Amino acid sequence: MKIFVLGSIPTYKWSEDRDLSEQELPFVRAAHDVGYEAARRGHTLIVSVDHPASADAHTVAGLVKYLAEHPDRTADVVVNRSEGAPAAFGGLPDSVRVQRNFHTEIGAGVKGTGSLIPNLASLEMCDIALIIGGGVTV
Repeated sequence: MKIFVLGSIPTYKWSEDRDLSEQELPFVRAAHDVGYEAARRGHTLIVSVDHPASADAHTVAGLVKYLAEHPDRTADVVVNRSEGAPAAFGGLPDSVRVQRNFHTEIGAGVKGTGSLIPNLASLEMCDIALIIGGGVTV
């Protein structure tokens, strides 16, 4: 199954670089558990953002933790980004097979919309979408 993970911590601004608050930790644990369980069951994660506010980042961290505990296993992650965006999720272990897709952005620069085309591509390729928190593009 291909699971598209989308969302972010509503109280953590994208411009911030800080430790997570106690209030934000349940979000992180939930996303982490989703990634761990997805890896355990052999599902593919579809993500796009590796910012600490994103559900994507914590879900992939859960997947990586599972693989560290089970070195005989591998997992697949699909990363959808806009053309020209920096690559996300670099430095993953060799046990994670990463497919990177870059999509033409339409309407980029429209204030407050962020990157919609990669999200639409992710929706098109997934079997299930898991949305946690988030902002305008969610």
